[in-house]
Amino acid sequence: MAKDGRIKRAPFGARSPEDNGFFNIGVRPVTDDPGLGGNDPVQNNPLSEARLAQLGKFQLLLGEKPPVLNPPLNSSETVFADGAFKAPGLRNVELTAPYFHNGGQATLEQVVDFYNRGGDFGVLPPLKLSPEEKQQLVAFLKGLTDERVRYEKAPFDHPQLFVPNGHPGNQTFVSDDGTGKATDSFLEIPAVGRNGGSAIRNFLK
Repeated sequence: MAKDGRIKRAPFGARSPEDNGFFNIGVRPVTDDPGLGGNDPVQNNPLSEARLAQLGKFQLLLGEKPPVLNPPLNSSETVFADGAFKAPGLRNVELTAPYFHNGGQATLEQVVDFYNRGGDFGVLPPLKLSPEEKQQLVAFLKGLTDERVRYEKAPFDHPQLFVPNGHPGNQTFVSDDGTGKATDSFLEIPAVGRNGGSAIRNFLK
């Protein structure tokens, strides 16, 4: 049996079925970016697990029985999935700019402004926060930063890492590694000791 809550009924309105943890946050029109409401490009199956359950494909594709909803899921009701995206956790959110799945907002202040005006496409209700309340909300979000993470201190330190960075060459030629394959290029991320190092810098700095 699947874990409780993997799919559920919305707690409001018609209580339509939805994938737990996914929400339409109004970043783009659904017609531009369907998110979870789209289909996979290989078999054309829904990305939404609630829609897979509705079609009777949940167990076939995911290897376990779908959660039982109350009232039970039926094949004709509307599933909330169009324009929905996974809601990330807020811990260390100060360090993860840019924000939203498309990088549409560069700072936490811009994110709060976005929600305060109700998004850009009329999907969300405006929060109607005062300037002081917006500042307090941003301060709260920044307060969720773990300083050990900011400075990569133990247990968040890491060894020396090498990250693939393409192949030496240009658009028409790459160097041969001697086996007929393209030579790999790597970027080094130096080791950080348990005492940490410089503060993590986001793309704005």
